Amino acid sequence: MVAIPPEQPPQEEESIVPESAQSAAEQAAYQRRSALNTAEWLDTAGADAAVLDRPLPRIERRSHWREAPPAVPNGITYSLRALAISLPLVASDVLATVASVLVASAVVGAFSLAGALSTAALAVYLAIALVGAQVVMGLYPAIGVSTYKEMRRSIRATLLVVAAFLLAGGAYGAGVGSYLTILLTGVGCLLAVPLFRVITRRGLARFSWWTQPVVIFDFGPASRHVAEHFSENPGFGLRPVLVDPEAQENGLEADESLVAQVAARYDAVCAAFPMEGATGAKAERILRDSVNTFPHLVIVPDMKGAISRWREATDLDGMIGFRGGKNLLLPGPRAAKRAVDCLLALAIGVVALPLGLLIALAIKLTSRGPVFYGQKRVGQNRTPFLAWKFRTMHPNADELLEEYLASDPELRAEWEQDHKLREDPRLTPLGSFLRKTSLDELPQLWNILVGEMSLVGPRPVVEDEAVKYGPEFGRYLSVPPGLTGLWQVSGRNWTTYDERIRLDAYYVENWSLMFDFYILARTVKAVATGHGAY
Repeated sequence: MVAIPPEQPPQEEESIVPESAQSAAEQAAYQRRSALNTAEWLDTAGADAAVLDRPLPRIERRSHWREAPPAVPNGITYSLRALAISLPLVASDVLATVASVLVASAVVGAFSLAGALSTAALAVYLAIALVGAQVVMGLYPAIGVSTYKEMRRSIRATLLVVAAFLLAGGAYGAGVGSYLTILLTGVGCLLAVPLFRVITRRGLARFSWWTQPVVIFDFGPASRHVAEHFSENPGFGLRPVLVDPEAQENGLEADESLVAQVAARYDAVCAAFPMEGATGAKAERILRDSVNTFPHLVIVPDMKGAISRWREATDLDGMIGFRGGKNLLLPGPRAAKRAVDCLLALAIGVVALPLGLLIALAIKLTSRGPVFYGQKRVGQNRTPFLAWKFRTMHPNADELLEEYLASDPELRAEWEQDHKLREDPRLTPLGSFLRKTSLDELPQLWNILVGEMSLVGPRPVVEDEAVKYGPEFGRYLSVPPGLTGLWQVSGRNWTTYDERIRLDAYYVENWSLMFDFYILARTVKAVATGHGAY
């Protein structure tokens, strides 16, 4: 982060909550962000910022200029920058394709010289075709494209390329080995291409030459929230630059050249404009000038209380809307989801069976009591069922919990809020390990096979938690609860209960098979890192 500290520390009036921040949540968020502004000044002034409860955001914040702005970037500069960003992604896609071809060829058994030459030719042709398909899908440089949307486009490109090669193989009379090689390569690319892209983006996000500056004019808490969102998601490839539009403080000319000066100063072609808080003649002028200045402009609408992830805007012949709906109300999507649940649950169960037997043996040898534990949960249409787990607690768990909560009112409050405890006295040493790794939930594959649960869905809850869901409980009851879900890959126990409810509600309203595959991919990472688990 490059930041020039202001000449004076932030004044007290900067922490005053604006009139637009009416709710307690908005006031708290504004105070926290104001504290970050003060902490940034202290940090750049040389003070110790270790007392902060979170690291400083990677946001460039400018309050005045020190030299004349350079010329606005021309077409050649923009093209070279896009090429520099795209080339590592092209290399990533080629590497993933070649690796998939080599693995597929090894499985099929193409070990002869002729087979090796054929494999090399296939790798070249497939890599060229896949890169071409990715270009058509808009995946180079794909700055500002969400991980989910990038994965969806990449999968579509891979399926199209594999289908084309299979048809070409049939036209030229390819043998069974060639067909198997292409099919296995396609499966490998479906997994490897998105994975390699994520690794590439995460690795290059630390370098300024790979990221694009995105200008955000600071009109209040909403603007700062957008800047922090880009800062906390470096894979977008956008480096937020938060600019105060008040010319008196910036030392900028208070005329219509303000936006042009900002674009030139940061060599920026991207901007984001949050509508919330952007009122008055000055905001309208800045928005109008931004439309005429930045080739890429994202207008963030004021959508309080809505989770906008994966929601897409649609053009209704001159009127803008957002696509929503509830796909799981349709019989076709329900059947497709059920089929995927059964196939994947069977596959995972077969692979995990030896591990399950070892866990069962370890539980039996280390503590008294049964191997499995069934807890009554609320299922689809409010049908109760037993969610099975490997036992992780002592046999007298309920008695231990009551004694523990009776001795500490703060722990009782924690339990009543989330039905979770960071330091749970009921857990056995082995149980604590199983909880953190989520291995205790392997028996729920049985619940999935018999139709009581789904592989992906809302977090299963007990009857006592229904009142906390309020009007959102109807959405929960409309689908089977899941072994994993959007909550589990969004921080798990580090999220608030209200956030869990919103995530579950959003999943139900915006389900798709691609959404499920995205959550499953994120689940692997969440389980491997133990993020938010206790």
